[in-house]
Amino acid sequence: MPGIEALRLTAALVHTVPSVTALLTPDHGRDVVVGSDPRCHPDLSACQLRRLVADERRGSNPFTWLSAVRSIELGGPDVTVIDDDVVRLGDRDQPVLVFSTLLGPFEVRSVLGDVGRDRRDSGAHSPELLASLKASTFHDELLDASTVVVGESPLAADGEVAEIVRTAARATRVAELLAVVARA
Repeated sequence: MPGIEALRLTAALVHTVPSVTALLTPDHGRDVVVGSDPRCHPDLSACQLRRLVADERRGSNPFTWLSAVRSIELGGPDVTVIDDDVVRLGDRDQPVLVFSTLLGPFEVRSVLGDVGRDRRDSGAHSPELLASLKASTFHDELLDASTVVVGESPLAADGEVAEIVRTAARATRVAELLAVVARA
């Protein structure tokens, strides 16, 4: 079972990025398609999932079907790749890579800065490429989750930006774990 944290991440992602949908598979009954894109014929809107997950998180509605979700699959008509929780939307003119994290916006920006410095200092990527990347962070107060959107760069070789974004997504997971340990 994915748990409430995975549902928070999913709800934040599909709510922030309308062309991403989620397929929620419960342990009984039929699958539920969640999203804003009418091409996917959603059963539940991204806003509805967001409210359900927030209610479940607060404990104000503890008997929802969300506790029975056994798997979550991301997709959508504009999604071209999903790798390490990083979703690539394949818009021809300006593809973007997105992921969600349980970190707040300031912590996310700090992790992104650390990853950029590490990649530059190790020589893995040029300072010019790293400077050309633009990341936008959208924090959802209701879910207490952030979604990061990074545009591709014309300075990047094939797959180079995806590698940087995957590294950043992994670094946010480590920061999430460290935050949990620090609270314990």
